[in-house]
Amino acid sequence: MELLDDSTKFLENLDGATCIADDFPLPRYSKDSKTNNFGLKLLTLCATLNVHIVNGRLDSDRIGELTCIKHNGASVVDYLIVSNCIFNLITNLYVQQRTESDHLPLEFTIVCNIR
Repeated sequence: MELLDDSTKFLENLDGATCIADDFPLPRYSKDSKTNNFGLKLLTLCATLNVHIVNGRLDSDRIGELTCIKHNGASVVDYLIVSNCIFNLITNLYVQQRTESDHLPLEFTIVCNIR
């Protein structure tokens, strides 16, 4: 992918290290069946930085709930994005129902040991 190659070159110049996307074992589900240009760029950025979208990957959000509800449609545009080491600490992700905004808040649980 050309964009991924350009982003990797940028990161090499930035910190002297190459970021290579790994294979992430958990499939991601989503009620939003369309991916626009911004979504493709976000996926490329995630692959470049080796971070992962949590939405649609945990039992608490196994169907990938929609996060933005507007008069002309609904989509997933609000994400929880984390690194590999943080992903293992996230136990729940819920898309909350609210009426104050067309964007629905994300609630998640991080379990960690404090020493």
